[in-house]
Amino acid sequence: MAEHDLFPEIRKLRKKLRQIENLENVQRPLTPEEQTKVQKKQQIRSLLQEKLKDYKDTGGQEVTPRNDRTRETKSQKEGTVASKKLSDNIDDNEIKTNIQEDSESQNKDVAKECKVIHQPKNIAMETAKPQVEGRKTGKEDQGKRRDDRSMKSEVTSPENVKPDEAKKTPKVSRETNPWDKVKFSVIELSGHNDVICSVDCFMDTVISGSRDTSVKVWDAKTGSEVRSLGGHTDSVTGVQLVPQEDCPRLANEYEESEEMSFLLSCSLDCSLRLWVLQTGELVKSIYTFNGVLCMGYIRGRHLAVLGYTGGKVELWDLLMAGSVFSSIGHEEAVTSLKVSDNKIVTASADGMIKLWELRDNSLHPIFVSENVKPLTSRMNLIVRKIHTTALKDSKIYFGDDGQNVKVLDWREGKVHKMRNHKEGNDFGFVDAIIVVAPSNYLVCSGYNLDFGSGYLNIFSVDDEKYLATLTDDEVSRIFAVACGTTSQGGTRLITGGSELKVWDTVSKGTKPIGRTVSAFYNEEFCRKARDSEDESYAGSSDEDDEIDGRWGEDALEPHQEEEETSWWWCSIL
Repeated sequence: MAEHDLFPEIRKLRKKLRQIENLENVQRPLTPEEQTKVQKKQQIRSLLQEKLKDYKDTGGQEVTPRNDRTRETKSQKEGTVASKKLSDNIDDNEIKTNIQEDSESQNKDVAKECKVIHQPKNIAMETAKPQVEGRKTGKEDQGKRRDDRSMKSEVTSPENVKPDEAKKTPKVSRETNPWDKVKFSVIELSGHNDVICSVDCFMDTVISGSRDTSVKVWDAKTGSEVRSLGGHTDSVTGVQLVPQEDCPRLANEYEESEEMSFLLSCSLDCSLRLWVLQTGELVKSIYTFNGVLCMGYIRGRHLAVLGYTGGKVELWDLLMAGSVFSSIGHEEAVTSLKVSDNKIVTASADGMIKLWELRDNSLHPIFVSENVKPLTSRMNLIVRKIHTTALKDSKIYFGDDGQNVKVLDWREGKVHKMRNHKEGNDFGFVDAIIVVAPSNYLVCSGYNLDFGSGYLNIFSVDDEKYLATLTDDEVSRIFAVACGTTSQGGTRLITGGSELKVWDTVSKGTKPIGRTVSAFYNEEFCRKARDSEDESYAGSSDEDDEIDGRWGEDALEPHQEEEETSWWWCSIL
């Protein structure tokens, strides 16, 4: 088949996969017709991979392996040194934790298809090609799963990037990148029977909430399940550990020992529940009258903030177990809610964002998004359902069904984009974003629809420079991310989706519990962000799928009609 004939077929298959992904993650029972579509997921993905291979064989852009971490040596030599400000933000102990000095002893145990990476004995990073280490093979119960992901590759756009454009790509020097080639041990926590919707962690304790209606407590060091908290009757959409300094007063209020810790959970079953962490005892169940989609906690105030399916935002006082503030903040469901000090950012399914400020026991909107302008004239902004948000000073980071992370300066009313998917992956998802303080890192989830593989991208908050990517061969779409600290003082990341995983930096002299992977630097994520295509097809049926536009450079060029299609405008109240 000719190269140009494959473009529409590839695009249409991607549309179908996108529809299936959306169906798999709706919070309602599927109709028989929808279930039939979902059952065709692997068949469609296999067909898509065949088309991608045919496209490569006909002379199209090369399909590269999903975990291809080949570095462009020439580009590295030309790369500019990253700002000293970034390296100054890295604590010496963190560097020692993140950089394993000696891996020579691991050479004998590495699988034949993997290449050992020798970590340098100083901060300077090597330019070798990092690979996943210690890959397990021969497990029959994982055979099907591995077959589903046997083609570990991504397709780039047929667009031809001009050489002079490639030279403009911002680069981070290996010498000052604190994440490049950092080793992580990865363990999977098995026990949930459905998608994990929310995660939290503190020290060696991990909390997860799932669509299977359960809340589980885990030991991150051993990967074992400590206890399962049952009682919710619908998807658990949020879990939150109560800060330790707030626990004594709660313990006194509910006649528990002062040494007890507490956790919160919320659900689509219209309830907010308070549990004792050490025993799993349910101390309070609050009926919320509406299904809860997201939750936050205001430190020092014993206040829980809830976002509902109907668009309502509400404050609950945990000491009195009563509502102290309620407002219809959005016209559609509140899909994301994040707390930062006394400010709360909420986002909805209709693409609207609000910023609230806590005053006494009420929330006051200080920013409402309406017709926010793009930062550059050639950028196009398309309204999409927002999946996740993060707040840092005057910046609101948010993710949707586009290929980029969007950055909204709410004081200026301007939006710009950060690349979070490779060229040609216009059908990606950004489902989770967190700001890691005090190190000022931004961790964003990404997803390759073509091959069903998820990953994390790490950026510097200060200058929004891409630093590294973290993934392995057995992680799919990531819906939730939390960050903590290991007992050795290293970085711990928790990811939830189809799998629940713990990613710990490997410190010197510590034997990893699980398999080991290395974070890696990929030049593609440093390229200038480009607009995703208009994905208004999302709700269409297979019969209604129309192939519009071309699969090429012109089709991916940003629109120049931003004055007519601009998105929001900010009003500071």
